[in-house]
Amino acid sequence: MIQNLFSLPIYKTNIFDSTVDFESIRSVVDNEFEKIDINVSLEKNGGVSTYGTNKKLHNHPAFEELNKLIMYHVNLYWRVLDINDGLSPVIDECWTNKHINGSFTDLHSHSMHPIVVSFYLAAPKDCGNIVFVNPMEYAITHIPYNYPVEDKINTSIYIESGDIVLFPGWLRHKTETSKTNEDRIVITFNIRYEGIYLDSQVPYPIVVEKPMPTSFNEPIYIESNNSTMNYLFNKLHSQEMMIGHLKSMLVNGENNGQQ
Repeated sequence: MIQNLFSLPIYKTNIFDSTVDFESIRSVVDNEFEKIDINVSLEKNGGVSTYGTNKKLHNHPAFEELNKLIMYHVNLYWRVLDINDGLSPVIDECWTNKHINGSFTDLHSHSMHPIVVSFYLAAPKDCGNIVFVNPMEYAITHIPYNYPVEDKINTSIYIESGDIVLFPGWLRHKTETSKTNEDRIVITFNIRYEGIYLDSQVPYPIVVEKPMPTSFNEPIYIESNNSTMNYLFNKLHSQEMMIGHLKSMLVNGENNGQQ
C-alpha cells in the first residue's frame, strides 16, 4: 500500500458570483497603478506592483465588502490549518500587481504571515498561473528522476478571473510568464495573527516592557497575563545573576591568589 505523506492543503474558489462591486475595485486599482513611482524587484519584464507605494488598499471604502468576503474564506482556511484557537486572522497588508505580455513575478515567500490570499481580479487566458515550489526541493534535486526535476518541484495552479487562492505564507511561489496582451491583475492580502498565543496566555507577540538589563543587578519583567510565566522568567534571570556573581568571585579569587 502506498501512502502520500506531508500533504499541504491549498484553498481555491471563485467569488465572482458575489455581490461585491468589482468594477469600483477595478477603478481603485487602476488609479493606484498610475501612482506607482517605486516598483519592487520581484516584478519582472514590465510587471508592476503597488507594494512600494500603497500596501493598505483594504482600508479603501471600495474594499469593504471584498474584505468581508475574503475574511469569510480566510476563517475557513484558518480552521483547516488548525491554527491555535487563541489566535484570530486579521488583514495586515493588501496591494495589487499588474502583468502585461512577457512579465511575471519572481520566486518569493511571505514567511512572516500565516496566510496569503491571492484574488484574481483579471486573469485572462494565457496570463500565467501561480506556481508553488515544493518545500523539499533541495532533497528532491538529489534523486535521479526520469523526468526533469522541475516537474517534481514546481506545481502550477490554474487560475481565472474571480479566483481566490489561499496558502501558507512560508510556501515559496512565483507566476508563469504572461503570454497575453490583456492585463493580469491580482490583489494580494497578507493575513496576520491577533490574540492570545498558545496555552501560556501570553499576548502575541510577546512585548518586552523595557530593554534587557545591562547589569545583573537590574530586574526584568515581561508583559503577560500569566503570573507563573513571570515567575519562571525572573527565576531564570536570578539564576543567571548567581552564575555571574560566582564567576566574578572565582576571577577575583584567582587574581588575589596570584598576588
